[in-house]
Amino acid sequence: MPVTNENLYDKLEKIHSRINKVFGVANENTKNIAILVEQTKNQNGRIKKCESEMEGMEGSVRDAEAAITDVARIQSDCLKGKENASRRGWDRQMALFGGTVSATTGIIVGIVILIARLVWGV
Repeated sequence: MPVTNENLYDKLEKIHSRINKVFGVANENTKNIAILVEQTKNQNGRIKKCESEMEGMEGSVRDAEAAITDVARIQSDCLKGKENASRRGWDRQMALFGGTVSATTGIIVGIVILIARLVWGV
């Protein structure tokens, strides 16, 4: 096939078309890269926001743990107070019972002594 201007022109057209396709793909890739960069920036912003929220949540968790500890301490104090009050009540009851027993025993002994004096003249 002899080289003519038309053949050269066709070849140049094909080369030009290929170059345009390559540049078109390159431009499309550049656009896609720009989109990915923007999405990455957005993701970084979201990540920072999430980190900030998580720090706030950690503070809330620490506050909740402190509150739970306080409640447990208060419950423990209440149970100790209840036990102490119960013991004091029991001690009072036993003291009253002991006093009653002592008084009753004293009266019985006194009556026995009185009867013994009357009967035997002791």
